[in-house]
Amino acid sequence: RNYSSYILDISIGGVFIDANTQFPVGRELRLKFTLPNRPQPVTFTGKIVWSTARGFGVKFEKVSVLQKEMLKSFVEQKE
Repeated sequence: RNYSSYILDISIGGVFIDANTQFPVGRELRLKFTLPNRPQPVTFTGKIVWSTARGFGVKFEKVSVLQKEMLKSFVEQKE
């Protein structure tokens, strides 16, 4: 099922996603989003590792070398 929301925090290891409902910890997800420094959307797989009424944290899984470089480049620009 599709869900659309906002990423409030991102790192090389995962993201915090804004949500007004709790999602089950352990659920595997496929995330598709754009980064300001990339013209095309990127897709990551991950697992919900914590969840609150404000949102949930997703840990990326099976991150390729290219994906790591994209995230690293974006995070470094942000700092």
